[in-house]
Amino acid sequence: MNNFRTAAAVWLLILAALCGCSSEATTSITTVSTNSGEADEDQDTNHVSSFDAIVGSDAAPLPGSFRAPCATSNDCDSGLCISDETNTKFCTITCLSSCPAEFDCEPSPGGDTIFWCVPKCKVEKCNGKDDDCDSLIDEGLNGKTHMCEDGNLCTMEACNTNGECSHTPQTSIPCMDGSACTVNDVCVNSTCTSGQLLKCDDGDPCTSNSCNPSAGCVFSLISAGPGSCQDGDVCTEKDFCEKGSCIPGTPKVCKDANDCTYDKCDNKYASSGGCVFQPVPNKQFGTCSQVGIPDNYVNWCIGGTCTQSLKP
Repeated sequence: MNNFRTAAAVWLLILAALCGCSSEATTSITTVSTNSGEADEDQDTNHVSSFDAIVGSDAAPLPGSFRAPCATSNDCDSGLCISDETNTKFCTITCLSSCPAEFDCEPSPGGDTIFWCVPKCKVEKCNGKDDDCDSLIDEGLNGKTHMCEDGNLCTMEACNTNGECSHTPQTSIPCMDGSACTVNDVCVNSTCTSGQLLKCDDGDPCTSNSCNPSAGCVFSLISAGPGSCQDGDVCTEKDFCEKGSCIPGTPKVCKDANDCTYDKCDNKYASSGGCVFQPVPNKQFGTCSQVGIPDNYVNWCIGGTCTQSLKP
């Protein structure tokens, strides 16, 4: 008979917990003594509802149970309807030291302090803690990295112990003064000080070089007269710029006024100006001239020099 009574009591407990038929089913856990055959009701120290104990805290809470929405405390089996920091009301439970997952056991405000379960994740505050459980501390809204961010790279933001923001001046750290025409800007006592002027030179004589504070270096294509550029060919002269391109000028003239040399320009000799003067073959009669020689003499080239000798 005792076994029958024990089994019946256990089944009644399970059915009551599943349907939420009584307030005791959501605030306590009943144990049954098999020795005396009588049921003893022991209040659970953390007030975890029988529903949560059976199906887990991730399930939708029953009306009036822990985590269920409420308007007043009369809506809650525990008689405790509280608001979180977003003004969302829900039923909570009392606790001694621990609470279900995602909740902390904290003292209630007011004179008669009790301990109850409140959400671990709260609205982020300026307190040096990760209040909203996102692994960030004192982060700001709308893309700000810190809730005290003032937009000044030359200050270090922090939260004081009283919850207020502090902005400590920074010195000797890189910053941007707002002009793209300066480099190596640096913070000096919370102010970004401009560095050196940006050098804008692309090495191209057919562009004009300037700097725009918003865009930085600007290289504009130009046209210019003879001699404004060098097209890379040493055998041209008076090269000129046309819409940013270097256009070849006139061929270079190489002449040494010596009839006994061949005169030409060759890029292989660019280091010496390109002009080459090569001796003509020796003993070519009439290839050079010299004033004042006797009639019985002739001129010819030997080794690049005009030489006289008797006519053969």
